[in-house]
Amino acid sequence: MKHYFKLDEDGDVDEFALEGGIHNGPECLRCKAMWCMWCARGRMDEECPGWKPGYVTRRVRRARSGYHVRLIRRRRRRGGGR
Repeated sequence: MKHYFKLDEDGDVDEFALEGGIHNGPECLRCKAMWCMWCARGRMDEECPGWKPGYVTRRVRRARSGYHVRLIRRRRRRGGGR
């Protein structure tokens, strides 16, 4: 599985997640790796070491368990939330 990059407001890869001096580059949200896109040009296409078969994000687990649905109902009963 390839790296899962942090995105900017426009939905493009955030090339300024790492910014220092003359170096800038993306950040992988799975393995938290950051590198300069100019010094290490080939890393954008490499395999992500943080990815494991069967890996499920917290957001997916919550959606599968119906957690978000119960939370929204509870907030509505209390008069808050969406």
